[in-house]
Amino acid sequence: MSVTASGTDAIPCVVDGVFFTRPPRLPRGPHRLARAAITLAQRERFLIAFTELLAARGYYNVTISDIATRSGTSKTAFYGCFPSLEECAEAAYDRFVEVLLHGMSGYSDTPIGERGVEVTIMSYLSMLERDLVVARAFQLELNNEGRLGRTKRRTALVKFAELVRAEHQGMARRDDTMASTLPLDAYLAIVYAVRQFASDALDETAHPDLSGIASRLGPWITASLRG
Repeated sequence: MSVTASGTDAIPCVVDGVFFTRPPRLPRGPHRLARAAITLAQRERFLIAFTELLAARGYYNVTISDIATRSGTSKTAFYGCFPSLEECAEAAYDRFVEVLLHGMSGYSDTPIGERGVEVTIMSYLSMLERDLVVARAFQLELNNEGRLGRTKRRTALVKFAELVRAEHQGMARRDDTMASTLPLDAYLAIVYAVRQFASDALDETAHPDLSGIASRLGPWITASLRG
């Protein structure tokens, strides 16, 4: 069972240090911490609490009061960091995308363009697998909230597709059986397929084998890129 923030409920916690880092408790009474440092720590706590509640309950069942309670702060402090729940949700999603893409880029010591498409797919799935709470929150629950993140989600998927394209172009330079040019939509189709497989796995079981998706889809994807 996942460790919980309070030890009194069954809401799983994010994995500390992957997408979010839980700040230490702020000292009680007089202290010398700058206001900016306090706000930054509170902001991180709110992002973590929102993500955990989102993964467990879905977007429409998360309130600012819930976030304040789970983060151990207050609604006043929340509004000092975010003007609305939607702003908090967007900030949390931005963090998810930023860390995901950074982790994918740094997944291998081999330079981008020389790794191969299957490694790029594995890097995406491995990042999700490192924190299933975050993966469920943003692959499943926030994705179901149609008002939020559509443009940002498309932008992130295009960046993912561009990584796949870079690997395919590198493969084509080394293997003349590979198609040398494909439209970006072709790479987006691959990304959407992999993303849907990951989302289905997250939805179907508590402990999905996300990395196994890469081994199952990888050969098919590589074959499809031969044109």
